Amino acid sequence: MYKLFTHDLRSPIQFGPVIWDGSLPFTLPTVNCDTSERECAAGWNAVQSIEQGFSICGMWPTGRPIRPFRVEKNDYEIIARGNKLRSASLTVVEECSDVMIQQALHRFSARFVDKQEEMTTEQWCWFESLRRPKRDIEAIEAGLREALKIRKLNWVIKQYPNARDMWDRWNTWDRWNAWNARDTWDTWDARNVRDAWDTWDAWNVRDAWNAWAAWDAWAARDAWDGLTVYFAAQWTKQDPQLLTAGIRDAYYNGAEIIIPTGSNELGYTIRA
Repeated sequence: MYKLFTHDLRSPIQFGPVIWDGSLPFTLPTVNCDTSERECAAGWNAVQSIEQGFSICGMWPTGRPIRPFRVEKNDYEIIARGNKLRSASLTVVEECSDVMIQQALHRFSARFVDKQEEMTTEQWCWFESLRRPKRDIEAIEAGLREALKIRKLNWVIKQYPNARDMWDRWNTWDRWNAWNARDTWDTWDARNVRDAWDTWDAWNVRDAWNAWAAWDAWAARDAWDGLTVYFAAQWTKQDPQLLTAGIRDAYYNGAEIIIPTGSNELGYTIRA
């Protein structure tokens, strides 16, 4: 059995407080467990495979990659409903390795049929980048310049000291112009490619990736957009790297949030 957590060990669906400090093994606190026939109900939820977890909560719902752990039954009954499991408590015994995650991504990508290998690689590249393993301002700005170049945008790049200053800038900017700038950053050509995506039978993958909502999860949208264009462009004349080139490198090198912040301005913050 597996249970997925956010990067900082919270629930990937309800978020809430940090559950524990990551030390293993760890027995999850006992909670009330609904024993009814409902598929989604109270209790500690788990899945039979990591990829089932991806389908439920996405790969990076907070803008950072999910962390899968292997869990075991302890003194409490396991309730199985549909493709979900739940119990009043579970014991967390092991964090899944990168190899295990890549294998799960490969199985998850079987729905892409002959593009399975390519899409597995692309998803794993985003998975690694959204971990922000480095902190290199020069490399971030080089990536952003590349991203602007491929989008044919003559914008300036501005670093903001923190997310609050960036959001204050966004909130004081004329709302219509702000969203128009976001559309320009996404590019209208890429929107046309998304229409091709909507004809593919893997629409349910889109829903799993579309689990972002908060400002902090803006990177999740960038990953979703990049993967959408990459896949759909296999059947169009669009550049598959249109929304990936540069931007993914910027995240890899420590960019925390990247958004248009003014007329012809691309703002970013770096990870703490």
